[in-house]
Amino acid sequence: MIASTSKQSTKMPNSDFFKQARQQATTWARELLARDPKSWVILDTETTGLDPKAEVIQIGVIDGGGAVLMDNALVKPTVPISPGAAVMHGITSETVKNAPSFPVVLPCLHEV
Repeated sequence: MIASTSKQSTKMPNSDFFKQARQQATTWARELLARDPKSWVILDTETTGLDPKAEVIQIGVIDGGGAVLMDNALVKPTVPISPGAAVMHGITSETVKNAPSFPVVLPCLHEV
């Protein structure tokens, strides 16, 4: 006897939610790109990991026109950098050992 196989849906749970979120993000990005490039910025960070106590260890900021406003400033964390995070971004405890702490870097970020 040969068992019949029925195709099960491979649709992800909440796929409608993700589709709607993607559409909203696309609309938002297009509206942002239509604005004056000097009126918005992109903030990029790297962290010690993904857990709730993770800390910022690198900050980069550019304006909408691509001008660098903060050039990947390193930040010395108070918690260890997880091995997985170090593999992802290449930043190790050795990399940030002489970097300023976040309270020192924060005023520079506010100026941007």
